[in-house]
Amino acid sequence: MSLTFDPDTIPLPVGHFIGGELIPVEGGIEMRRPSDGKSYTDCPVASPDLVERAVDSAKATLKASNWGGVRPRERTRVLQAWADLIEADAATLARIEALSSTRPVGQLVAGDIAITAEQIRFFAEFADKEGSELAPTDDASLGMIMSEPYGVVGAITPWNFPISMAGWKLGPALAAGNAVVLKPSEMTPFSAIYLAQLAVRAGLPAGLINV
Repeated sequence: MSLTFDPDTIPLPVGHFIGGELIPVEGGIEMRRPSDGKSYTDCPVASPDLVERAVDSAKATLKASNWGGVRPRERTRVLQAWADLIEADAATLARIEALSSTRPVGQLVAGDIAITAEQIRFFAEFADKEGSELAPTDDASLGMIMSEPYGVVGAITPWNFPISMAGWKLGPALAAGNAVVLKPSEMTPFSAIYLAQLAVRAGLPAGLINV
């Protein structure tokens, strides 16, 4: 893969990702490329109403898909397919990430993106291995400690290592049967959105991840 690219030709998923769709918003925070200081797009800012819309989407999708109630191995299968797509589309993810963070493309492909795919696979395998416990009681009682999904999880990721940090938050939450509303850094937001788009392509119900 070439280590060079024209930053002006990289299509960016600018907007909010809600219900499986990219929602464009006018204006936002001006973004400048660290490599040359050029203003290249705006980072959209979510209004309180838009945040509520994202949460409502997560709640509705969680209920309609019964994601927390499907067979754990099915959750594993979908998350592993997502990891495969992350690896297959590493070049696109690397260029999107490099544009706003100025991380070297080759370093991203070999490091952050490969690590993100392995994070997703790692947590996917926990879906059917983290279970409930039978508590010791007398012979007239039955005590159980149940492991159940929280529901909708709110996650925040920083500007540095944005894609791997997103994978670290999304992987365990989804494997456990939750939905997620993710707020990435306004300095490096676009790789998280593309990551969520890949998740829908892999078979994750649209609306389980909202960014």
